[in-house]
Amino acid sequence: MDNFKDVSTVISMVPVAINENKPGLIPAAYHIPACLRPLNDFNILVVERAKFGVYIDENRPALIVPEPSDRVAESICRDLKVSWGHYVPDQSEPGLFWVHGEHTKTGLARAPEFMDRYERALRLQRVWLEKLVEEGDDYWAKHRARRMISDLQRAAATALGLKKEWDLKNEVATSLSVCKFCRGEVHPEAVICKHCTGILNVERYEKEFVKATTK
Repeated sequence: MDNFKDVSTVISMVPVAINENKPGLIPAAYHIPACLRPLNDFNILVVERAKFGVYIDENRPALIVPEPSDRVAESICRDLKVSWGHYVPDQSEPGLFWVHGEHTKTGLARAPEFMDRYERALRLQRVWLEKLVEEGDDYWAKHRARRMISDLQRAAATALGLKKEWDLKNEVATSLSVCKFCRGEVHPEAVICKHCTGILNVERYEKEFVKATTK
C-alpha cells in the first residue's frame, strides 16, 4: 500500500492544443499538444494526484485536501467537451477521454480494452469534426469573412483532409502584404492591421465596419 501511486492518463485526439487551467488546484495548469494526425494518432497527459487548500479561519492555516487523479482527469475531459460547440454525448464528441493508471502511447496501443475505447472515440470525433466544418461552410456562405472562421473549424478541415476557401492555411504564405504604417505582415485582404490597428482599406472600412455599427 505504501507504494501506491495515484495516477491517471488523459488521451487526446483533438487537433488543437489543450491548455486547461484549474484555479485552486495544485498543480493548476494542464497542457496537451495538438494531435497532428487526429484520425489515426493520439497524445497523452499523465495526471497525478493534485491538492487544494480549504480556508478555515484567520487563526488557522488552510487545510490541504488531496484531489484524486481520476477526478482531475475527468474534470479536464468533461469541462473541455462541454465548452466546445457541437458536443452531443454519445453522438458527436471531441476525441478526449481518460484511463486509470500511468501509461505510455506504445503500451496503450497494445491494450485491446483501450483500442475499443479509442476506436469509439475516433468515430464520435469524426462526426464532431464534420459538424465543425459544416458550421464553417455556413458562416462563409453567409458572411464571406474569414474572421468568422475559428481556429478549431480550420483545424477540423485540415484533420479531414478538406481544402476550404475559408481556410487561410490553403493560401500561399508569400501572399502576405506589408502594413504601410508599421511594416508588419498582414493578409492582403486585411482592412485593419492586426499589429497597429491602422486602417488599410478606407473604402471597405467605411462600408463594412462604420455602416454596420451605425445601423
